[in-house]
Amino acid sequence: MKYLYAKPVMTTYHREEIMEMMGPVKTQYAVAPEPETQPQPPPPPPPCVSCANVTATPSAFLQGKTFDASDPFQVSVDTGGCTAFQEVEISIPGTSPIIFFQFDRAEGAEAGDIWSIDIVGFQFLDDRDEYPLVVTLLDGQGDSTSCETIIVVE
Repeated sequence: MKYLYAKPVMTTYHREEIMEMMGPVKTQYAVAPEPETQPQPPPPPPPCVSCANVTATPSAFLQGKTFDASDPFQVSVDTGGCTAFQEVEISIPGTSPIIFFQFDRAEGAEAGDIWSIDIVGFQFLDDRDEYPLVVTLLDGQGDSTSCETIIVVE
């Protein structure tokens, strides 16, 4: 019996043909999921740089008077469009002891750029004189701005 030798024929393939024959390929590496496109939060409001027109009602009152709910001591300030403030500090430096109040923004009332609060139970027992009433607006990052007016204790 005679065996005939058949010479092999060389076949060439292009990359696309090889990929088609292999089919989809899975590897041991996980493919990172596409990041979800979530809406970006709005940028934080700019820090408060100024305030103006602090008013205290009444601006002159008798020494020792206690303000009650029917006749409160009202403090208002023009925030100058500042939307970042979260807390308000009201102080009267130079008094003994120092008069100091701290309020959350929500405790007061806002009308446009004017923030105001009624301080019930306020009583001034120090000497009769003129005193600065300082209002400080504080934001969440610790930035602050202050403005003041004068009150008269008679």
